[in-house]
Amino acid sequence: MVKIYQIISILLLITLSFIPKQIDTRINYAIIGFAILTFPLFFKNVKEDIKSGNIATIFFILFLIACSFSTIFSIDQRRSIIQLLLYLSYFVIFTGIRSIFPTLRSKEILATYYILLTTTLSIISLYNTLILKYVNRATEGVSFMWIYYGHNHLSSLLIFALPMSLYFLKKYWSKKLGPVLLLITYFLLLSLFLTFSRASLISLIISGVFSIFFFRFIPKQKIPFFFIIGSFILFMSFITIITIGAKQVGVTKPDVLSSARPIYLKTAIENGLSHKLFGTGLDTFRHLSYNTFSRVLKTDYAHNFFIQILSDTGIFGFLSSIGLIFSVLWQSFRKIGNWRASPGLYVALWAGLLASTLNTMVDFDWQLPTVFLFFWLFAGFINSKV
Repeated sequence: MVKIYQIISILLLITLSFIPKQIDTRINYAIIGFAILTFPLFFKNVKEDIKSGNIATIFFILFLIACSFSTIFSIDQRRSIIQLLLYLSYFVIFTGIRSIFPTLRSKEILATYYILLTTTLSIISLYNTLILKYVNRATEGVSFMWIYYGHNHLSSLLIFALPMSLYFLKKYWSKKLGPVLLLITYFLLLSLFLTFSRASLISLIISGVFSIFFFRFIPKQKIPFFFIIGSFILFMSFITIITIGAKQVGVTKPDVLSSARPIYLKTAIENGLSHKLFGTGLDTFRHLSYNTFSRVLKTDYAHNFFIQILSDTGIFGFLSSIGLIFSVLWQSFRKIGNWRASPGLYVALWAGLLASTLNTMVDFDWQLPTVFLFFWLFAGFINSKV
């Protein structure tokens, strides 16, 4: 039965990632359907978590309670109900996934598929960007396959894939797979550069430095070797970026965006403070945007997950969302630190979680259901027992 769950999980993740337009309601329903399928595993695990006082699970429940009250008083209940069902589904998947991939080996298999998935998407993305010149395809919608308003949101998947590829490179370097994994790692890094997403790149650098320092991901005797490899990869990437600049492929961000984000954040904060208890309802920032913005680009998102939650659900949802994400990161951090021989894959996953959290401070990637699904799936991996 576990094998069947694993196959379904992998097929779902691959299918969702290859849907061209990531704001597609079918993605929402697919995730909700998978959560329903996973519910028996969730029910068993959530009881254990509550008994043991799992802080992440407790904060998730508090967050869902705040979201539920917000939905009752929403100005657009249809959208809010769908978003609430998505958050409920993430909770079910986060809690139940450890029973689907219970061993380190099973997690490594899914991580391998994930690297192959992002590598394939990178090939498609680079072909669309460099060969077909598909840039700033605003009318086509956000995707992992082309640039949308100045950068490609494939970067939100690559910040998980790169730490994983480094883990496998470290593990299999002395074997025949070493050169192949080095090539894949370099290609993924190059692809991240060519998404032209500065926020994702900076987030991954911060997360990587933090993880290497605190978890000693690289043994002291291997630091010089990885320093040389890393320097070579960065040097070749920068040479490529200089050769293939953003403007050379037609990637320019509209001038309006330079001043738009502060306005989005200011509007979301003001709305949250005006509706302190329940906000205006999940996924309702778009109403503020289309009703109040006249001189800046209209958007569905505040470009900061926590500030949008403040606008949507009020102060209780805002505080519980911060508590939820912090507890997931902190609990995972402590678990990895307490394991005597912490598996490198868990360190790589944690680095991805931190990078994704930093990235969502300035973008709307967590509003893309596929991206947030990966976040909770990988978070569930670390919160499982080794």
